[in-house]
Amino acid sequence: MSDKKGPFVPLLTIGDPNEAQITAARLRAAGIDVRMHGENFGPYPISLGELADTEIWVRADQVDKAAAVITNTE
Repeated sequence: MSDKKGPFVPLLTIGDPNEAQITAARLRAAGIDVRMHGENFGPYPISLGELADTEIWVRADQVDKAAAVITNTE
């Protein structure tokens, strides 16, 4: 099944689930489509070590815009 807007690709991995949520919110506020993947989204969230890592995925055609949003931190 193909997506009309283009495929999602991994942008970055963040070790803190809360920081990942904030980063995703910043990207969405900039109009970027975001998906988050990680072990901490199940019924038993894991927040230790590599299992706490959250991957942030964006559409392939939005990678440059997303990178600009992430590098423009205040």
